[in-house]
Amino acid sequence: MEANLAIQEVKNKVIEHLLSQGQLPSDMQAACLKAISELGLEVHFKNVIHQTQKRGTEMGTTTSTQGTNSVLPAGIPLPYSPTEPFDFMRAAQLRWWQQVSTRLSVLATTNNAALATPRAATTYSSAIASLVEAPLKRTMFVYDPTDLAEQLTKLANPNFVPEGLALRQECSGRAHARRWWGRIQVQFRVKSTSELRVQFAALESRFPQIGVEDQFVSGLGPDTSFVDARYARAQQVLSSHDSAAAQAFCCQGCPTALRADIWAAALCDQEDWEACASHYDRLQEAVTRHELLIDKLLLIEIKNLCDYDDNYFVFYTTIRDIMLALTRDTRVAAACGVHRVRAATSGGEASVVDYPPGGLIPFRGCAFYAAPICFLAADPPRAYELLRQMYTRYFSLLHTITSHTQGLPRLCRLFESLLHTHQPHLCRHLQAISCDHLAVVVPWLVQAFAGFLEPLQVMLLWDRIVGFDSLEPLAVLAAAIFAFRKQKLLACASGADALRVLGDLRGLMVVPLLQHCLFPRPDSQ
Repeated sequence: MEANLAIQEVKNKVIEHLLSQGQLPSDMQAACLKAISELGLEVHFKNVIHQTQKRGTEMGTTTSTQGTNSVLPAGIPLPYSPTEPFDFMRAAQLRWWQQVSTRLSVLATTNNAALATPRAATTYSSAIASLVEAPLKRTMFVYDPTDLAEQLTKLANPNFVPEGLALRQECSGRAHARRWWGRIQVQFRVKSTSELRVQFAALESRFPQIGVEDQFVSGLGPDTSFVDARYARAQQVLSSHDSAAAQAFCCQGCPTALRADIWAAALCDQEDWEACASHYDRLQEAVTRHELLIDKLLLIEIKNLCDYDDNYFVFYTTIRDIMLALTRDTRVAAACGVHRVRAATSGGEASVVDYPPGGLIPFRGCAFYAAPICFLAADPPRAYELLRQMYTRYFSLLHTITSHTQGLPRLCRLFESLLHTHQPHLCRHLQAISCDHLAVVVPWLVQAFAGFLEPLQVMLLWDRIVGFDSLEPLAVLAAAIFAFRKQKLLACASGADALRVLGDLRGLMVVPLLQHCLFPRPDSQ
């Protein structure tokens, strides 16, 4: 929608410019190109086309749920995502949203509270105070990554027989099959190592990287000349106002001081920060007018985050404010194409609404999407705009059951495929000791490693997500961590021991691990 409006705006300006000349030219195409140049709209138009092309790919595909919502009674979720092509996945989505809806209802019943109520508060600060003063009597998260992992293991395509499936008939008449070692049994098409090497060629060690050269060079300390050159190049990219150039720049990492600006140039359709601030104010007004049951869940999640991780406690207020705004933003639900729960509200006239307006039902770990962004932008409206863009383009796929090529099920399958290809002995050992690898991998993926890695390493990883416009670096990193801890994992005698080995990722460096997984040196194992 935003891209369409931007294109229409360019069209209107070009038409006005041509009409002002008093006579329409014979060669309209050449005249339009000349008008775009004379109006100084080349870069703006190029950015609009770039963003539209990105949204035209599967990463940005959205479909309106209007019409389907209207025929459903209160409290019943949509049967499936309208963009989902597979029947078995639609059935899985229905089961999942029935579970989410049921847990929301139980939470409301046990606390004797409505899902949404008008608020008597007149200011935003008083609205927040009312949330803190009246906490939930009984708290529980609607779901967490463990619940998602359980659902993923239940996925099965009844219409597919794996190629090369070896069946043998024993005397008892029972058929035995040699099954895929992993927990994801659906045969999703995922990229091979060769394909990933082509896609992520900019990660090769022959290309200097923020996250390597700025940390150390042959034990002599950081390469200051590279850092200075990278900073100067970032300033050139920003001065060009070229969205495609900003995205490509992220592939090799962004200087810390300019990361927010580079991400904004790569992600945002426009740099009208006054409009962004005005929209953020309206979202805060929405928080003031109505109290949602999930508001209190969100505050609990953010408090747990800040208590658990000392890196983020200073950002408590900013994380709280931008996450509350995200739940009120209908643009988020529209951009993600999510199917929201239909819920009845209390107070005044009875009504049925899409709940929550932004489509995000808080779950354990969701606040980690906002926490690292607070390092980049001190201004809440700008931090919110970065969060909104990152969530709608990428993070929303990490807690959704979908066959999307960048969705959580396929990322898990890609992880299992990479590990089986490069570390078959480790796979057999994990299987032998009954190690549920998804129990540790799914939380990594769902939170995009935020909360598990140091904040700087998280941002270096997210640089590559933005640069390559892909979530696949998450699966590659997960496989690289297993390979890096291979010897300790092989020494484990039980699945619980293996999970403990993988429990602490502090101190790991993202970029060298990605490089070693995709482009190992000939002498490395």
